[in-house]
Amino acid sequence: MKVIILSALAGLASAATTTLAGVSYEQWFDSGCPGRALMSGSLTDGFCTVFENFPGQSILLTQTSPCPAGTSPQVTISTTNDCDSQPDWTFDTLGECIEVSIQPQAVHLNCV
Repeated sequence: MKVIILSALAGLASAATTTLAGVSYEQWFDSGCPGRALMSGSLTDGFCTVFENFPGQSILLTQTSPCPAGTSPQVTISTTNDCDSQPDWTFDTLGECIEVSIQPQAVHLNCV
């Protein structure tokens, strides 16, 4: 009985240190990502984030937590607030200002 309990506790302890990948999303009205972002949010691997559909001309994606080894972050954006709809844009560029005419409602992060 003691062995089973110790094994279970060891498994829980190792699972507790696992973190999900994360990316911060920032969006600006103007191109070039100038000044403070109009809209921002945190994205978590496997989850969909729904935003207000404000138009933007530039976005910046910054990785906050790494993806599992052998995978990299991919952000998909839809113009509808349906997280299961076909994405209108797909981005895998991180840490650089991306010029794009965009009006997002659903943003999804996946490690692929």
